[in-house]
Amino acid sequence: MKKLKLLIALITMLFFVNNNTWGQYNLSNILSTTLDYYAGSYLTITNDYGGAVTIDGVTVGSSKSISLNTPGQRTVGGVATGHFFMRCVQNPAEITVTDNGDGTMTIAGIDPFFVNGPGGNRLFNSSNSIVGQGQSSYTVPRGTYTLVCADGINAGNSIPISPPPVTTIAVTGVSVNPTSLSGQVGGSGALTATVSPANATNKSVTWSSSNPSVATVANGTVNYLGAGTCTITATTDDGGYQASCSVTVTVPTYTVTVSSAGTGATGGGSYVAGATVSISAGTPPAGQQFKNWTTTSAGVTFADANSSSTSFTMPANAVTVTANFEAIPIVNAQTPTITSQPQSATVNVGDAVSLSVAASVTDGGTLTYQWY
Repeated sequence: MKKLKLLIALITMLFFVNNNTWGQYNLSNILSTTLDYYAGSYLTITNDYGGAVTIDGVTVGSSKSISLNTPGQRTVGGVATGHFFMRCVQNPAEITVTDNGDGTMTIAGIDPFFVNGPGGNRLFNSSNSIVGQGQSSYTVPRGTYTLVCADGINAGNSIPISPPPVTTIAVTGVSVNPTSLSGQVGGSGALTATVSPANATNKSVTWSSSNPSVATVANGTVNYLGAGTCTITATTDDGGYQASCSVTVTVPTYTVTVSSAGTGATGGGSYVAGATVSISAGTPPAGQQFKNWTTTSAGVTFADANSSSTSFTMPANAVTVTANFEAIPIVNAQTPTITSQPQSATVNVGDAVSLSVAASVTDGGTLTYQWY
């Protein structure tokens, strides 16, 4: 339902508000005058002269009227001469501004005449930049704007738009995704808190950990500090709603591989960084003896690389150690000094003789010998 607006001076007006009545204007007061009326309303020009007059060539008898429902210039003739001009304007009272609770507001109530009709509209921000045009409504960031509606003939009327009071939308809940995390010391994980409803005014949450020695949290990023379990909780600032995630943290282990040709080598397995790893080369293969330990793995220092049983501190990486063997060296034998008693003897057949042998070497080695 439209309301009639007159922006003229010295005009007598009878004003009615319903779809079936018209604003009435005395012809004697509108000569050489500009009339404004709201888009969609209807005007009636009444002849209050004693004789007939014409409006755009149409005769309007005394005390008769003519209705005008389109903007434009009209020529008045007859008893008096002159003209008047009509234009459509947007009724400011019909413009609504609604806060959306998310930092935006919606401007609505623009008359169809300025959207789909011969008129048009533009929305300017506080910097006098156009943010939209030709729409029946605008959803824009909260702020100050100016709505300009033109009827296609005139520049149009300007309506200042101010932001409405902020609408507070309360939080009704929160969820955390994922609901469980696991990882190793030194790693991290990410959590996302989703506050309901999506357009809640205050969607801030506070993160906390039930055991900061296991894991800490900041802005949803979880840092794994020590082995164990804990609970990470998101609490909404509005309403104190909570959602949580269970976290399991383990200490990483690294593999030790003992490469040895010996029998019964030990020390291979999984270890945490910093652990003492004891290794043994085992029993050497026949004819060989242990030589030393070697490795190409980073961070390994043997306590004694020349001992078949030794140790090292486990680094934070996999390790392969190799037990090296070598053949037992052969020592060149010295010529022994041999003495025997007697050196010769004559005996009868069937008689027995006693012989003895004495032999020695200067290096103290053990000698074996046989008779023949």
